[in-house]
Amino acid sequence: MLSTCSASETIINSLEGIDIEVILIGRTTCGKYHGFVPRDNCGITYFTIQVRVVNDKGVADYEDGFSPTCSVADDDYDHQLGDPQESLLKTALAYQADGSCPSSNSAQVQQTATKSSEEELLSIDPAPTTYSDLPGLIIDR
Repeated sequence: MLSTCSASETIINSLEGIDIEVILIGRTTCGKYHGFVPRDNCGITYFTIQVRVVNDKGVADYEDGFSPTCSVADDDYDHQLGDPQESLLKTALAYQADGSCPSSNSAQVQQTATKSSEEELLSIDPAPTTYSDLPGLIIDR
């Protein structure tokens, strides 16, 4: 499964920077705290790092990603999104109900301490998002 991490991690880091508790359901995030804008030069596109994202407490450098509160394999193709039996939603609803992560022997709910090989690859965002409106976010250029 290919995914992008920088947008969600920017929001997570920003909220934690202003002491808002963030509950994460799923897998460990990718650990991408930098951004860039593609630049073309003579038919070659360059992606140089131009932005390092830092929260209000000065925290960045989350290169190992954010660990989930409840670990869940997020590739449940047996249920539609929004179905209360879909693994991510089911886990979130259970956590909301009693504040604890459900345990399961199912392949849908598992501990995922390591990143998948695809998550290890550097993801490339197509265009930067303006993050200036996010509370607690400082963009360190």
